[in-house]
Amino acid sequence: MAEVPEVQRAAFIAALGGAVAHAQQHATHLGMLLIDLTNLARINHYHGYRTGDLMLAAAYRELLGVSKLPDTVFRVGSHRFAFILPGLTNPAFIALALNKVTRLLEGELFVDAGMVSVELKVGISINLNGGRDPMAMLALAESSLAHVKMGGSHHIEDLLREGGNSKTDYQLEQRFAKALRDNDFELYFSPRSISPPGGLTVPRRYCAGRHPEVNLFRRKWWCNWLMRPGAPLN
Repeated sequence: MAEVPEVQRAAFIAALGGAVAHAQQHATHLGMLLIDLTNLARINHYHGYRTGDLMLAAAYRELLGVSKLPDTVFRVGSHRFAFILPGLTNPAFIALALNKVTRLLEGELFVDAGMVSVELKVGISINLNGGRDPMAMLALAESSLAHVKMGGSHHIEDLLREGGNSKTDYQLEQRFAKALRDNDFELYFSPRSISPPGGLTVPRRYCAGRHPEVNLFRRKWWCNWLMRPGAPLN
């Protein structure tokens, strides 16, 4: 039976810290993928833990084969892997890594049509010139993963704009990501209306976190985080 990799979160954090320090010293870019086998519990339930363990072992083996570098691939949760991408000459290359890893794992982890298929979700984070500290970089990847799990898609250009921001409140990002996973939001409608280009009148919509420090404000087509507790929704 294939050996299941141990969860090595502490080793991953140490390796990520070293990679960020190297990026700062050499003015290079750094990327990270958080790869989640979202429905592994369901696979364990229907096909047994041995099948789930084989999935974990296969995913780890394939990621190591792609990386070929030490201290870049770690199992960081029961069904989650982290893949550190050091030395990106062009930060947009993370899109190529994302596509390659996704296609490789989806092909490798497919067994047959009679089995529950693996649901693969990937969060991404970009760190321009090491400008973001390790925990903030991890929080950004977790937030990205939560966004994808909620049905969203990746926008590399947005990540490139955010990738060098070292002042991000990563604790808030982590709370926001957890709130997304827990569906901890309530939807409100305002009777007031706005008129976007084209003349169509639509109601304002607000999606508010049940906890005051995690709020999302949606207006027209963009979202702004309200970065302070108790911030108003209008």
